[in-house]
Amino acid sequence: MLHGIRSGEPALNHAYGTDLFTYFGRTPAARMTFNEAMAEHTFLGTPQIIENAKGYLHLFTASD
Repeated sequence: MLHGIRSGEPALNHAYGTDLFTYFGRTPAARMTFNEAMAEHTFLGTPQIIENAKGYLHLFTASD
């Protein structure tokens, strides 16, 4: 982790010599654990976040 803090490089890249998704491609157990965790993640708050963001659409338009 210290390497990641010092270099800005993801710690996984340094530890395993590859990026996250290549690692998942090579490591089925890690991929399965990640996929299960993502499937369990709830997005129930998403509609409220979108509703709250509507008041700030002018900021996105101005930045285009």
